[in-house]
Amino acid sequence: MSLRKGRVIDTVVLTLTSSDFTITDAAKFGPPRTLSYGGEQRIQNATPQEKREGVTKPALTWTKRPFGSSSERLRIEVSSIPKMFLGSNLLEVEESDLPAVVEKWSQVLAEMGVAASPEALRTAKISKIHFSKNILLPAGMTVSSVLGTLRRGLTSARRDVRQTEWENEGEGFRRHARDREVLFYDKLSEMAKARSRLRRSHNPLSCGLPLNEGLNLPAGSVFRIEVRLNTRRAVKSALRQVGRPFQDPRLTDVFSEEVSKAILLYELRQFGDGSLAALPDATPERMLHELLSGGMKPNLAFKAMGVAWLESSITPLGLRRLLREHGVPDAFWYELKRLRRPPLSRTGGENVVEMLRRRVEEFQPFRSESSPPGGVQPVEEYYSGTSSAFS
Repeated sequence: MSLRKGRVIDTVVLTLTSSDFTITDAAKFGPPRTLSYGGEQRIQNATPQEKREGVTKPALTWTKRPFGSSSERLRIEVSSIPKMFLGSNLLEVEESDLPAVVEKWSQVLAEMGVAASPEALRTAKISKIHFSKNILLPAGMTVSSVLGTLRRGLTSARRDVRQTEWENEGEGFRRHARDREVLFYDKLSEMAKARSRLRRSHNPLSCGLPLNEGLNLPAGSVFRIEVRLNTRRAVKSALRQVGRPFQDPRLTDVFSEEVSKAILLYELRQFGDGSLAALPDATPERMLHELLSGGMKPNLAFKAMGVAWLESSITPLGLRRLLREHGVPDAFWYELKRLRRPPLSRTGGENVVEMLRRRVEEFQPFRSESSPPGGVQPVEEYYSGTSSAFS
């Protein structure tokens, strides 16, 4: 089985105003809840029975207000576009899939008692979006080793280091601000847990695709990058950061390969080029050899070794915070950054950060025909007895 070429987005929340939809069967919604500012709100989600049967539906919130330019609004949250459209979120939708995606949504909404045209959905306002990419790692490289490299390579202090978490003994990584999150994790691990715990198969991080039907992937080989923009303000801010300052973002603006790549690459830039400290087995002799072979002058090479030694016990963000606490000017920190070297992987000497950037830039087809290296355990065996980092 070939997996679809990965593009675009995973989770999205759309908002329709009264002119864009009609409720055709109000009985399908739950009982009304009175709002404190006036008006009422009713919701509709997949029932427990539908979840057990594998039915994938959006979560709907229908709001009626007694005043304002639009008396009714419909919030539509699709927790996994690939799951609804392709049957699995290991697979990924493409930019060219948009017409078929909105047509599918329109049909599903009709079954839920809502009439909304594909065109209304295509131009709907965006209030939340998750950009993501599944990356099949080179042979011999694992998600765990990549996460270790990223931990040593994190150089940006844009977000508080206290909001950076390495979860479940290194299985996943999460950086979060008030309305924005960045996650890196092992996708196949989430798939295994989704299968062992039925309720997880409807989690946006999970996947209901049977692991032993058509897949031939070694455990730890699929690295997932996910950028979650959880408010409309976060969406607009992220788009401005990558040079796309949409004042009123719509689905057609963000269902784009170029936008998705720009958002993911922006977050990867927070990890700089990494450091020699990302190679835990490097001896001082090997470090010095690498620095001098690269043309660095001896005095700078010895300073760079000092930086690498510090980073073997303290993260770059921790080092920067320590310097600030002692009143060291930021200029000194940026001088240290110039002495850092790209990280080497434990297999083949590849710059891990650059490899991830290249894979995001290329957005190459993600295929299951890749043969696992000899002796690799099946995914289910490898992950038996583990717990989710992102439940």
